[in-house]
Amino acid sequence: MARDLFLDNSYHIIGLETDADEKDIDRRGREIEKILAIDEVPSYGTDFSFSSQRRTKAIVSMARKRLLDDADQLEDVFFWFDNHSRTDNLAITHCRQGDWRGAIEKWQERLRSNPNDYIALRNKAIAESILYNETKAKKWLSNALKDWLSLIGSDEQWRTFEKIYRIRKPDTDEAVFDRFRRKAKDIITDYFSGRICEFGSDEDSLMILEERTGSRGTRYETDVVKPLKDELEESIKKTGDWLKELESGGALDESFYSRITNLREAIDSEAGSIQDLGGKVWDRSDIKTLRNRCTETINRLCCFLINQDSITNVEGCVLAVNEFLTLAYNIAPSGSVNEKQIEKNLNDLKTTLFLKRHESDFNYVKSCAEKGQFADALRKINFMLTYSDIDDGSIELLQNMKNKTEEAIRLIELRKSMGYSSSVGRSSGGSAGGVLGSILFYFIMGLILYALFSSGACGSK
Repeated sequence: MARDLFLDNSYHIIGLETDADEKDIDRRGREIEKILAIDEVPSYGTDFSFSSQRRTKAIVSMARKRLLDDADQLEDVFFWFDNHSRTDNLAITHCRQGDWRGAIEKWQERLRSNPNDYIALRNKAIAESILYNETKAKKWLSNALKDWLSLIGSDEQWRTFEKIYRIRKPDTDEAVFDRFRRKAKDIITDYFSGRICEFGSDEDSLMILEERTGSRGTRYETDVVKPLKDELEESIKKTGDWLKELESGGALDESFYSRITNLREAIDSEAGSIQDLGGKVWDRSDIKTLRNRCTETINRLCCFLINQDSITNVEGCVLAVNEFLTLAYNIAPSGSVNEKQIEKNLNDLKTTLFLKRHESDFNYVKSCAEKGQFADALRKINFMLTYSDIDDGSIELLQNMKNKTEEAIRLIELRKSMGYSSSVGRSSGGSAGGVLGSILFYFIMGLILYALFSSGACGSK
């Protein structure tokens, strides 16, 4: 169990006020440890409803060590109740009875009459922090952060705090105060970052924290962001490793579909979880770098797969590649080189998918052209141009085929007008002009057929 800044405060754990001297602290610490050794939990008049739950051997031992260290002791004094006045005593009594709202109101009344009562403000901030810990209510999170930042940002508060502290410990080095003051904001930020993460990383609460402090805290980074980044890094590595395996001669077999699907689903989930953290995280430079590496790796794998002849022999292969590329396009930072390249590859792949779905139609057109039945080929091409699943690349391809087919029809008409047979077969004409005309005709037809059926490959390099 991680140490709680307030619930595990050393003075709270040993059941003493913050003005206790070293002898009282040592005596109370040894007393508690003896009682815990016989599996009993001591209670004191300074206790709160949660005190007995926190008073374990490990936490008591930590509390005793902290109160022997100047820096830790200073921190524990700052983040615990200071019973300095009648108002403080009455409000702290409310806290011990579980009436945290009543205590906060007592300190608020005090502050209305004396806005510069920094002890009242600090006690109020502690109560609000504990109340947020109990209720998870955003109101108390916001109020606590507002009060803590007001305290931490006040030179007058620090002068007052140091003056009172030196009455208790006059020999405390000035450097101890300076170091604590510099890190006080980070301590508060990380405390609430940890609580928010433990409560489920509510985005509204994180935004309150970020708006107040300018950060989501290191706990947010270590507990939320880093694990998601690590998971995505691992999936990127697996994708890259598979590409290396294939480039080294690895075969595309029946395991292909499940392998690419598993990778796609993992990356989709991991990238989606990072995106769910909000735009400020998703558009961070380190996350953009990770997204670029992810999309580049996916794109390289898919480009390799698209250009393999055996890809169409594996059930669902082309569609699976299309889905993986689509995911990469959605992950790529807007306007990046990867986004533009993947967009081009997706368009090429859409054409490949169209060719695959309507392979029999293309084979029919090819067969008609080979037989010289260009009118039938043209009718089929015009019909294919009306298909609902046609994409821009396929329209361009079919339009090119249509133009070439119409050109072939015109050449046949020209051939007929020159006295040749309407058949594409060999002419019986024996003159030099006739032979030359036939050679020229078949040469042009060969170019047309080549142009017609060599433009279907997906350009995804």
